[in-house]
Amino acid sequence: MCANEGAGAATSDGNAGAAAARRATQPPAPEGERHPGIGFRTRELWMEHFRKHGAEFSAGKPETYLRLAQALRDDPRGPNIREVVRKDGVICRFHPLSGAFLAFEPDLTIRTFFRPTDGEVYFRRQLEREP
Repeated sequence: MCANEGAGAATSDGNAGAAAARRATQPPAPEGERHPGIGFRTRELWMEHFRKHGAEFSAGKPETYLRLAQALRDDPRGPNIREVVRKDGVICRFHPLSGAFLAFEPDLTIRTFFRPTDGEVYFRRQLEREP
């Protein structure tokens, strides 16, 4: 299902090493392009986030939770998707209609995906975070 820790970003197809190699040799993809092979850094992190936040999205399976996070990451920005880049380079997205928050690395590796209780206030605070 997913790669072992340290092998690269955990994916739903188990090919983390190849995904990491592609990311290392390619510039970031154009906005809106899909990247189903890039997920959380490790399977353990993916499962930890699913256990903590999967129910917030009615995601009964880890794969569903991952696909929802990837969709928010890969959808083009617009009035329904707000985006900021923190001082440390982490990209944060917020979907005001659903209340979903996502943080991911410039290489598209997902850091977190959840619904903060203070929604857009939480999202706006990301610009104030120190690296």
